[in-house]
Amino acid sequence: MHLLFSRNRSGRRKSALNFRFSVLQHFFKDAIDQLIVDVTAAVKSGGAKVWAVKLNSPVQRVRFMSKMIQTSAASGLTVREALLASRQTIVQQLEREMSKTAIDAVIVNGFDTSAKDAPTEDKVCQMLESFAKSSVGLPVSVVFCLPTFLLDLAYRKAPNFWRLVSSHIIDFKTGIDIPKELEYDVMPSVPETTEVRQKRIELLESQLAEIRQRFNAAPSDQIPTLLILAQTYFDDHQYEKSYEVYGEALLQLVGANSPLNRAKVLYQVGVILHIWGYYEKAAQHYRDSLAIRMQQGDLEGAAATLHQLGLLYQDLGEFDKAIDFYMRSVAQNKTLNSDAVSASTLLHLGTLYEETGLQAKAVEQYREAFELYRRKGNYRGMAMSLLYTGRIYEERYLYRESVKYFYTAYSIFDKLNLPYKDIAAQSLAEIEAAVGKDEFEKFVKESKKFSPKKDLPEPSES
Repeated sequence: MHLLFSRNRSGRRKSALNFRFSVLQHFFKDAIDQLIVDVTAAVKSGGAKVWAVKLNSPVQRVRFMSKMIQTSAASGLTVREALLASRQTIVQQLEREMSKTAIDAVIVNGFDTSAKDAPTEDKVCQMLESFAKSSVGLPVSVVFCLPTFLLDLAYRKAPNFWRLVSSHIIDFKTGIDIPKELEYDVMPSVPETTEVRQKRIELLESQLAEIRQRFNAAPSDQIPTLLILAQTYFDDHQYEKSYEVYGEALLQLVGANSPLNRAKVLYQVGVILHIWGYYEKAAQHYRDSLAIRMQQGDLEGAAATLHQLGLLYQDLGEFDKAIDFYMRSVAQNKTLNSDAVSASTLLHLGTLYEETGLQAKAVEQYREAFELYRRKGNYRGMAMSLLYTGRIYEERYLYRESVKYFYTAYSIFDKLNLPYKDIAAQSLAEIEAAVGKDEFEKFVKESKKFSPKKDLPEPSES
């Protein structure tokens, strides 16, 4: 078991934190604060509660846990970290920690494939079920950080655990409009209201049933409808149904001479597995799709798949691989003149350079992304690029420069009525507190004449 106290496991200071997580953390704050309030209430009442937090990325789980422990310490709580492992049950780990010192809660990293004794998915479910059965009279509260697919498996394979946490599941992404550049690029293929999409689903389901009832219908006759139905389920966030229909489509495509359709289905199944946190299976589907697309000369599809592989390895914290895939995606898109897609990938690439301390290289990516978005008239993308760049200058304590970026980004977000303006506003407020009101107002005045394309120097790496 690994313990974290008041710092990040990596020991890096704030400037090395991935800005993607910083953006998410902005939206996490209220939920984390509420969780601390609930743990405190449980301590005061002499009871204990159990929560489950949905976080797929191992990197995000570690950082969330670190933030949770830091926030707890500031609130006077003693929280320790545990890691699910085959050597000890959760209760045994609790007892071991409590024998050392008084603690108020334990936060459990529920799935770490990098651990030497990492349990299988089925073993994790067994451990969760065993914990639930022995949780009566639990001495301290427990917070589980689990990928989505493990909670889905627990519903079927660990029913007692599911009943224990089902009313205390925290899914930070539910109802939160975080930037799509920071997600899995799962924008709906057809922009429509929920009501219209439901009618489309009903019509497609009816069409599929009618095809299956035809006396002389071949299995391959179902493929076009299956593909549309699966995508529509996906757009409606019905991922399990989408997964099932795509799986059926893959079976039908075995005998069909349609390699690009097969590549598309493998890609979409990979995205669903990625969303669920099945990283190894997602990577294999992406790679299989990429091989077909490259063989068939589908450069646009290959670029998208390379981007997804980069995002997957970024989630896993394997930054060298992520950078390689992102760069390959950008190069592919440049040959296709796909500026908007390249810009999204460049934002991810910038966050990785920032994560590894290469701030000047990160700024290069953000600037290039800004210019690509500008060419397309994509103001939302331009503002995101400015927001990312502003954070780097803030971390370098170059407040005059960072205010220019944050203020310009805020102005755009405000005009577009996007929630990201709150992130820029928070950063501006922090700078004002650091430099004082008079100095801050001077910076804001300068910002009104600011041109992000040419006015600022590159930061050095030192």
